[in-house]
Amino acid sequence: MLCIGIPLFFVHVSLYVYSLYICCMENVYVGRSSLIDGDINRGVFAGRCFKEGDVVERCPVIPITEREFKGLEDTTLGDYPFSFNGSGTCIVLGYGSLYNHSYSPNIYWYDDSLEKVFYALRDIEKGEELLYNYNGMDEDERDVGKMYGFEK
Repeated sequence: MLCIGIPLFFVHVSLYVYSLYICCMENVYVGRSSLIDGDINRGVFAGRCFKEGDVVERCPVIPITEREFKGLEDTTLGDYPFSFNGSGTCIVLGYGSLYNHSYSPNIYWYDDSLEKVFYALRDIEKGEELLYNYNGMDEDERDVGKMYGFEK
């Protein structure tokens, strides 16, 4: 019984992740962003219209400890951590780490178990770039340009 249960669990999880991937592909896609200059100028765009409050993407997360984060600080991944459940840190999978910054965001996120859930702050048109405020709060306009290489 145990031998059958474990593979079925992994099949169930694999199908769940695959279904999230397929759903995500219809909702969002990666394209060329006009907000960034340089070799990597990608952004995430709406694959369909969203109404205010609609879930745009549910992204699995990998929680990391403070020690693990310190090991990432001098790497490319050191630029991509998110706060997690109020006091922790995580790496966001899916397209979650690819959304660009704006002081006038059209999406925001909340934590739901081991996921970041990105949702529409207002109606969003198909093809519109999806943006959130890297400072975490819509009204927070502290300068993030120097850290991320762009201007306000």
